[in-house]
Amino acid sequence: MFVGPLFTVVHTALIRQHTVSSIRELDGEVPATRMTGETGDMSFLCEFGRYKYVWFLTPQHTTESMENKRLGRHCRPSLNHGDAMSAWILTNKGRFVHRTLVFPIKEEEWSSDGFKERVAEFETRLRERLKDRCNPLEPDPEDDEEVETPTHEPYEPIDPNDEPAMSELAEADNIQREAFD
Repeated sequence: MFVGPLFTVVHTALIRQHTVSSIRELDGEVPATRMTGETGDMSFLCEFGRYKYVWFLTPQHTTESMENKRLGRHCRPSLNHGDAMSAWILTNKGRFVHRTLVFPIKEEEWSSDGFKERVAEFETRLRERLKDRCNPLEPDPEDDEEVETPTHEPYEPIDPNDEPAMSELAEADNIQREAFD
C-alpha cells in the first residue's frame, strides 16, 4: 500500500531528530534537545508503528465502552494539529484524519476471525476508493538495464602552453607512510 513519500520523509526526519547520532557537535544529545534546550521526548514516535492497524474514536462517537471504535492505519504523529499525542489516521475511505483517541490492536483481537474479516473489508473498501492510486508504481524497464559506471577523464588543456593546475595525485596504496613522519 502506497502511503506517500512525504509521510516517510517526515517520519524518518522525526526519528533522526529525536535519537542520538554520531555528530560530534551535539555532545551526545539528541538534536531536538540541542535546538530547544528541553529534553527531547520520542514517546509519540514509539507508541505505534508506521502504517500499522489501530482503533480510533471520532469525537461524535466517543463512549466509554468503545463500541463505536473504527479501524484505521496509523501513518505518523500529527504535528501542529490537535493534542501532543494526536496522529494521522488513514480511514477506509482513503482520507486522513487527526485523532487523539487512538488505541493499539490487542493480541487476542489479531487472532480472531471477526477481526481478520474486518481488516479484509477495510483493505477492500480502501482499494475501491483509491483505485489506481493504491498500487505501487511499475518499475521502469530502462532502470533494469546494465548501467556502466562512469570513469574520470583527466583534464586535457586546450592550449598546449597551459599547465595542469595540480599534478596528478598518487594512489593511496603507493604513498610511503614514512614520508609523513
